[in-house]
Amino acid sequence: MKNLKILHFADLHLDYSYAGVGLPPSVGKTRREGLIDVLKRIFEIAKVRDADVVTIGGDLFEQDTIIPATLKILTEQFEQIAPIPVLIAPGRSDEYSKDSLYSRWDFPANVHIFKTQTPSAFQLAPEITVWGAAYPCVPLNDLLSSLEGDKGVNLLLLHNPSDQNESDHFLNQEILNRSDKDFALLGGEHQHRTFPGGVMTGSPDELTKSDAQIREDGITLITVEQDDIHAEFIRTGSWQYYSLDVDLSGCKNMDCVETQVRQAIRNHVEQYHYLMITLTGTPKCVVDIPHLLEVIDVPVRFTMRLNPLYDLDTLAKEPTVRGFLAKQFLDYMEKANPEDQSRILNALYVALQALDGAKEITNAIEPY
Repeated sequence: MKNLKILHFADLHLDYSYAGVGLPPSVGKTRREGLIDVLKRIFEIAKVRDADVVTIGGDLFEQDTIIPATLKILTEQFEQIAPIPVLIAPGRSDEYSKDSLYSRWDFPANVHIFKTQTPSAFQLAPEITVWGAAYPCVPLNDLLSSLEGDKGVNLLLLHNPSDQNESDHFLNQEILNRSDKDFALLGGEHQHRTFPGGVMTGSPDELTKSDAQIREDGITLITVEQDDIHAEFIRTGSWQYYSLDVDLSGCKNMDCVETQVRQAIRNHVEQYHYLMITLTGTPKCVVDIPHLLEVIDVPVRFTMRLNPLYDLDTLAKEPTVRGFLAKQFLDYMEKANPEDQSRILNALYVALQALDGAKEITNAIEPY
């Protein structure tokens, strides 16, 4: 059996909507264009590294938001590597159905889509078989333990997220050993990891800021040899998220605020950097977030975590109108939903500042 190279990736999420994660429209557009660049880079790697097949473990695109122009680019990339086969196991975001794009779009002849929820076989070579299924597959524990593999090397291609509610859907090593499958090519998690007998390839580029430590995003090149299968991680990710704190204490106007922000970001202005800036301290002015987004010409998201303007617990004990107002608002806020508390606190601050005769009202809590 000759060595066989498999370029495997998943979870690219072409035409991902970034509105739900709070990115401005201009940044979302740039990020979507970046995902297309990563797609092209992946297929260029497939040619340079002489891949015999490209496998995709689901979530290739966003079914609800992908546009025809992106589908055309995707089709062109498939065509450019023909006759190299492209095997796709649809995932959650690109779920297969009779009405899905996988059914309605005319993909090139070298693209094979696994359409059933039970694994079917694709013969790569006389002694190498890829078994693939569309998400959601039937319970893996029941399915794979009774599935007999063909002679030679048997590979499993699935979209298998780790957050399944049913534990019997999660592919573990014990199930893999009972399935007669030699190696699993998985998608469904955005973090790259390997395990005995398989690889979760992760996302080719970071979609949103991760709560985990800094990670690399990429694809996997699997080499199938006569007596061994080994995986090589290839980095393809471009975007990096940076979190910065900017202290606005002492700022008396927006010119000062803008200067502080610019000084903080001057060492992080690169093509593929996205900044998460938390504004802290106690400024003596209104912090105008829309103005900052307009004048700071880099991908950025602001969060307000400014110091409280008043000691509300102490103020609520005062036998004054201010004290009565503070007590009423605090009692109301205690019963409110957590997501409404910042809005209630803002209203209290506006009222207290008005009572104090402030000429300019400072909104110091509500995040943008």
